[in-house]
Amino acid sequence: MNALATGTVCAQVKIPEEYAKLIKHRGEITAFGNEGFGDKVDLGSGGLQIVQTDVDLPGNNAIPVRVSRRFVPGDKYGGGHFGVWSLDIPYMHGIFANHVYNPKGWTVPESGADQYKRCSLFSAPPELYFQGGLFWPDEYWQGSFFHLPGGGDQELLSGGLVPTDGNAYPISTKDGAAVRCVALASTSQSGSQGDGFEVVTPNGLIYTLNQMVSRPNAQISKPIGDMGLLKGGVWSKQSANAPPPEPNAAIKLCDLHLERDKSLAVDSNHGQRWPSDHT
Repeated sequence: MNALATGTVCAQVKIPEEYAKLIKHRGEITAFGNEGFGDKVDLGSGGLQIVQTDVDLPGNNAIPVRVSRRFVPGDKYGGGHFGVWSLDIPYMHGIFANHVYNPKGWTVPESGADQYKRCSLFSAPPELYFQGGLFWPDEYWQGSFFHLPGGGDQELLSGGLVPTDGNAYPISTKDGAAVRCVALASTSQSGSQGDGFEVVTPNGLIYTLNQMVSRPNAQISKPIGDMGLLKGGVWSKQSANAPPPEPNAAIKLCDLHLERDKSLAVDSNHGQRWPSDHT
């Protein structure tokens, strides 16, 4: 009696062949698409920025764990943690006056401690009188914004549709985020005080922005003094029985940022260390 044995025959596999499969997708050529070099164009403002991600780790929730850097061409004051690049993280920002009568930057038109209630009494910054010149908010402030990586800047708006969960939300954004108030962290820039922000996005993510930092920006100036209009539209300075005022008044501006508390540390060969738990 003859019997035919059955079985599975396996071909021999060589290690180099398996390794080639492992790295195959890394050698494939694909189209760059619209953002092949990290460049992003804001179709609303026409602004250009370049974003590069250096580290991207898998996480256990919807918040990405990555280190990205952002470059804005033409912004000579935009250099930050990576030379002319800045960390691309969630933050709030705006351009505010920073001089002897308003050294803390982001304030509102109130007195005493209330001037630092930038969230609960959210409004445009105050007008400032300095060196004989009056500077109105719309001359140096273009709005306050919430920046979210991948989502660009959203202007902070007073009021709007907000959750009805018992919390006060004095601020909202056009994309549906609601903003409530928290205290600044004790580790904020020296001299900082008042409100920080907590942003609740439509998908339920919460960003606590309570670290205040600032960096210098351009100085703004304007002519001052009594002016008379002559025939033909030529301006003439007039003064009577008094020394002529200074020809220009100027205030220094600062770019203020509110960021999150941080815990993930990043070291560089420049000898600096930047912690972050949200990038």
